[in-house]
Amino acid sequence: ALDPSFSSLDVALAFFGPALVGIVSKDILEPLVIGQSTSLQPVALMLSILLWGLVWGITGMILAVPITAVTRIHMAHIDHPLPQYLARCLSGSPHGPASRHANALV
Repeated sequence: ALDPSFSSLDVALAFFGPALVGIVSKDILEPLVIGQSTSLQPVALMLSILLWGLVWGITGMILAVPITAVTRIHMAHIDHPLPQYLARCLSGSPHGPASRHANALV
């Protein structure tokens, strides 16, 4: 069924090349690009997709990034150290500047 003029390498690249490109783009590049544009860590994005996928299935996986981004923004504006810390963890800077509330306690 295959053209005998193609080498084994050509055949392997024809079958596995598109799969490799898809894996690299979906599993590596997309989380990095989306993470930079939403200020979320790629690991946090993957975990949120997994969590919301378990809760709501495919719909949850589609809505996971916007839900997590909005949650991070909301937690950053709550005047309490714990949600602010969680928001900093989601954005990748857990040891960022202390909140006003934490400074008031000192």
